[in-house]
Formats: sequence, structure tokens, C-alpha cells
Amino acid sequence: AWWANFLLAVLVHNGPLFRGIVACNAATVAIGWYGAQILLPGAFRALVDVWVVVPLTRVAPCGISSMVSQMQDTAAFLVVARCGDMFVHFIPTLTAVYMFASHITLTAALASLPCSLMYLAATGSASLADTNRIYGVRPEPPRYIWQFIYGSHVAFCIGLCVACALSGDRA
Repeated sequence: AWWANFLLAVLVHNGPLFRGIVACNAATVAIGWYGAQILLPGAFRALVDVWVVVPLTRVAPCGISSMVSQMQDTAAFLVVARCGDMFVHFIPTLTAVYMFASHITLTAALASLPCSLMYLAATGSASLADTNRIYGVRPEPPRYIWQFIYGSHVAFCIGLCVACALSGDRA
């Protein structure tokens, strides 16, 4: 969901409010993603297994499938996965914050607040942990991970609201 908004903000001429919301959400995606990995070090590896290893071993040609199976537990494989993650999370979120931070206003920060709840509703989830149906982390992460991911979004947006209010509407 975040990627779709980021691409819209980059490719389509849209208003400063939307770009401010994208900047706020980019920051919280990075905080939630990397913070969860600090709190639960095995999360990244579990996601790589679910989103890369399992699909490749199922649908890739036999040569690639067997190579992935052999390499999945090596340090080199994890380094390649981390490099790939740089292009999926780190660079895009940093780029969005850099490009659109000047559009963060009190209104953008306030509008960003319910975004995680909209995501929760859009996924049909009844609880924060239910969103793991999308991510597929096994074993199921502890409840505090989901509280951190969603709570850090709310805390960051509230912090931006305060910063904007104190600085005359710009973060």
C-alpha cells in the first residue's frame, strides 16, 4: 500500500497534502520495518523465506530452485537479501522523506494518523496481529511487535503534529 502511494507521488502531479502524507508514512514504514527487525531479529529471515525462498523453490526452473535451496542458509544469501531490501525499503523510504518532507504540515501529519487503521481495515484484519496473514512470518511474531509497528506510526504522526503546531505548521 505504501509503495502505491509513493509511486503516485513521484509519477503523478498531485498536491502537497498527498506528498506530505507520503513523507509521513515513508518515515513510519522505515521505523516500523527496521525497528521490528531490531526487536525480533529473526523477522527479516522469516520474511525472506516466505517472500523469496518458498516462491522461488516452487516456481523457478530446477537449476535456480536447487541453487536457492542450497544457498538459503549462507551468509552470502543473507547479504544479497539485505541488498535487495535496500531497494525495497531503505532507499524508497529515505527518498520519499527527502523529496516530500517540505510538504509535511499539521494537516498532512493529522491525515497520516489513521493510515495504519485504514490499512488494517483494508486487509480485513480484526486485530493488529491479523495483518501477518499478508506477511506470513513464522513463527507468529509476539503481540508487542505489532504494537510497536502500529504504535510507532501513531507516535511519530503525533510527534509531527506537535512539531508542526509549535513551528507554525511545518515540521
